[in-house]
Amino acid sequence: MLGKLYSLSTIFRDMETVQGIVFDIQRYSVQDGPGIRTTVFLKGCPLRCLWCHSPESQSPKPQIAISKMSCLGYDLCAECMAACPKAELGAIKAVDFVKADPEAEGGERHLTIPQIDTDVCDSCGLCAEACPPEGLEICGKRRGVEEVIKLVLKDRSYYEKSGGGMTVSGGEPLSQHTYAHALLAAAKAEGLNTALDTTGYAKWETIEQMLPVCDTFLYDMKHIDSAPHKQATGVPNELILENLQKLAQACRDLAELDAPLQPKIQIRIPTIPQFNDDEATQERMADFIKQLGSAVSMVQLLPYHALGAAKYEKIFWKQTIFEAPVPSDAKMQGLARIYAGKGIPVGIH
Repeated sequence: MLGKLYSLSTIFRDMETVQGIVFDIQRYSVQDGPGIRTTVFLKGCPLRCLWCHSPESQSPKPQIAISKMSCLGYDLCAECMAACPKAELGAIKAVDFVKADPEAEGGERHLTIPQIDTDVCDSCGLCAEACPPEGLEICGKRRGVEEVIKLVLKDRSYYEKSGGGMTVSGGEPLSQHTYAHALLAAAKAEGLNTALDTTGYAKWETIEQMLPVCDTFLYDMKHIDSAPHKQATGVPNELILENLQKLAQACRDLAELDAPLQPKIQIRIPTIPQFNDDEATQERMADFIKQLGSAVSMVQLLPYHALGAAKYEKIFWKQTIFEAPVPSDAKMQGLARIYAGKGIPVGIH
């Protein structure tokens, strides 16, 4: 029930052989678990949340991204077009772009820059390799466990002083569960505090195997009802809520057994206007969380923001981008009082 313990021989084997697709490694993170942390972001997610602030995380494969401000423009450089083996099929084409340039007349310069057709492009990466200013890049790189852990350990002194460590996030890291487990086990073997940021949309057995290597589960809960959850994320929520109940029970069991590792759950609720920001919905979510008991250390309310909007354009997103007003401080404080009134520790992040 409580998962299999890891062994040093297994960890060493996994460090040498297990690889995964990582799209970012963020050092000095203070939002993804206790203390100062390094967060490793894995590609791939089964959900399609309308408000997703990391759209580059959704595809499990590496993909081409562009930094328009770095591009020199086709008047000075067309190396990407020349390098693309599918240029004649329309994988890459030229589009107009206005770039801020204080040295140009009127403070701007008109360029012709690359546009990737993601239906044709196979993300071979040749265009990014050929780009002199690195305006084009591959989002997502295959990395071994040892490579990542070496980078994480560079900040060991910060973890020790702050009670921090390593967090594995995504996307949905359980979509690369073998790699996620290997990272967490290797970090735990180094004595680091570990956390897993998950949507909970996975087989229970997959979540269960993380119990012996994870100090904190950062568990997303987006809605209490399945129909609106599916409409907004692409998947129903029965499995997510069922797994959360099972995880809470497993954490309580480990605490009762006085196990060497006793994980806690931090529930993260993205607060989205016209989706789950009404008091009635939040009341029901709070009631559900209350019955999970001592396994839940706190609830984090995450107000919607549009800071990830630029990322959609960067990866040549074709679908409509979700837009909504940012919840006011007063709104968030009111929702937080619902949880506090039920005796649930709550924070706004």
